[in-house]
Amino acid sequence: MRKNQDNFLPDCFYHIFSRTNNRERLFKQPKNYQYFLNKYDLYLSGCLDTYAYCLLRNHIHLLVKVKSEEELLPQMTNGDFKSVHSLISKQFATLFGTYAKAINKQEKRYGNLFQRPYKRKQISNESHFSHLVYYIHANPTLHTPNVDFKKYKWSSYQTMLSNAKTKLARQEVLDWFGGVEQFVSFHDRQDPLNLDSTLE
Repeated sequence: MRKNQDNFLPDCFYHIFSRTNNRERLFKQPKNYQYFLNKYDLYLSGCLDTYAYCLLRNHIHLLVKVKSEEELLPQMTNGDFKSVHSLISKQFATLFGTYAKAINKQEKRYGNLFQRPYKRKQISNESHFSHLVYYIHANPTLHTPNVDFKKYKWSSYQTMLSNAKTKLARQEVLDWFGGVEQFVSFHDRQDPLNLDSTLE
């Protein structure tokens, strides 16, 4: 199996990473960010629990957990899928294809928008999980140093600190760090300009 092409398995965590071809802008207009999140919710919230995300100029990061086989069985049966991996792969293909078609129509462009295949890496240990949450949240500052990732609108960081209704696994993430204060402290102690490149 190629690097960062792990199969999706039930009850497992994954880092999903996808970028555009030729570093083209992924979100052409401000409204495109919310459109992408809406389509992600439509096609994947029934298959995955989302723990962190960040939508950037030409790529996205997601930290997700595949739902249990019992939870996924109705979708697999209805769609005649032979494995959890084939179900989730199909849903991601639908997400990326639907978004690309919308951008093509909006921009009067043609062709693929996303690089293929997208990366998916199973999370192997607890330390990896903690640092990946931070890595995803800090990406806006890594790529644009004058941007404060804590104020960046299109990541899960601010949602983690709010009481707004969300489908994010917010309480699980906060509990993982030991509460809100520890979550913030962990992010404060790291250097966003020196992120661990092995997390991609």
